[in-house]
Amino acid sequence: MITIEYIHITVHGRVQGVGFRQYTKKQADRLGITGTVENVSDYVEIYIDRNCNRIDEFLTSVKKGPSPFSKVNDIKIEHGETNDYFTSFDII
Repeated sequence: MITIEYIHITVHGRVQGVGFRQYTKKQADRLGITGTVENVSDYVEIYIDRNCNRIDEFLTSVKKGPSPFSKVNDIKIEHGETNDYFTSFDII
């Protein structure tokens, strides 16, 4: 069985109702990053394949946010492993 390494990112701040998930998907697609993004309670949760290239550039864009109406206050990054893998970047 193959184990896939992933990065789990939680983004807190004004990140719901401002197009944050769509923006995140656009950035991930542009950079060739696979994973998921979804709204959870009062934050956004992102999972990406750790083996993707350009992760630093992706994180920089996430920290910036989609517009002046969004505001990222805090980002937490954790690493993990799974038997599942991502084939695209999806909004959940």
